[in-house]
Amino acid sequence: MNARASMVALRWSRQLRRPSRTFGPILAIGLALVTTGAAASSSDELFAQGQTHEQAREDDIAIHRYTDAITLDPSHERSYLALGSLRTRRGDYREAEKVYSVALLHLPARAPLYRERGRARWFAGYRDEAENDLETYLRLAPDEATFRELSSWYGIHDRPLAQLSVWRRLLTVGIASNKSDLVTEARMYTTVLVGFTKPVDPVAFPASDTPFRRGLARMASRGLAAD
Repeated sequence: MNARASMVALRWSRQLRRPSRTFGPILAIGLALVTTGAAASSSDELFAQGQTHEQAREDDIAIHRYTDAITLDPSHERSYLALGSLRTRRGDYREAEKVYSVALLHLPARAPLYRERGRARWFAGYRDEAENDLETYLRLAPDEATFRELSSWYGIHDRPLAQLSVWRRLLTVGIASNKSDLVTEARMYTTVLVGFTKPVDPVAFPASDTPFRRGLARMASRGLAAD
């Protein structure tokens, strides 16, 4: 771990363990006492304690446990994912994004971290950055399940162009793997989505307003080769 990553991790470990403002300084003192009394010899034990407290809806104590686990082992992926998920559940999307960004300093090629940071960024209002993260997730885990997961995500969140791009690429996967059922399904979804997006389809009208839209046009064009 380089010096910059160490400094960033230390700074964020202090911020990530902050108790909710709602409970005030009394809770902060109480949490400090609880944390001091909970000796653990490994990040796995601290993570397990965090899970127990989170299940009991003791979120602020859980935050401390997960953060302690990360401090002890800055590459403890499960603690990052649990802490980020807890922050997301509480609506602290910016804090969740910070958790995953710190994690990616130590675990730069872990697909689940990109997926979860993409979701946190989405809910925080950073849609282009979110879609970039989700595309990275797809690149790191390019299997059929990931394609379907992203298609559902884009469908739920009303992103038909991105969903179309996913199905065009899934069509190429189906043809390459000789999966006739998948090819039939992908052609159906592609046809339907083209009907919805034709006026702004980046294949027919390559957009140049953002790097993401240009990238989307390139990805969608690759899918067309299988039509």
